[in-house]
Amino acid sequence: MENKNKNRQSMSKVQAARQQKRRYPFTEKTRLYDLVKASNHPALAQWLNDISPYLKGRALPNWKKATRLDFNCTHRQDLISWCIALLLKEIGKNGIKCKKSVFFRYLTSSEHSNIPMSEDELKTLTNNQLRFGLPPCI
Repeated sequence: MENKNKNRQSMSKVQAARQQKRRYPFTEKTRLYDLVKASNHPALAQWLNDISPYLKGRALPNWKKATRLDFNCTHRQDLISWCIALLLKEIGKNGIKCKKSVFFRYLTSSEHSNIPMSEDELKTLTNNQLRFGLPPCI
């Protein structure tokens, strides 16, 4: 009887693990490509091409393999949110496979970008860009 209970985890640990998996369903190797629906993959490729001047190295990332976005203008939060809003405008509300909060969590995680703001800050700035109209180019 005692041996059976040793292999069991407490409910709080199980619940915490479930919450962690739900909030962070991505790993270090998860590609941006994996978060966007297949019908929007051409838009993702075009978007990466469009924002390449704002990325470090100015080299166009491979749109199928990109796991990280390094912006060369991390002090310009408006520019970063403009870039993200540009993608979301192009692919629409249903263009990503995950919840919008997970998408922003992915973008602000240190494994996937150098964006120096929280998930909530990026989400607010991006939604404001979409709400008030995207300026042509910053």
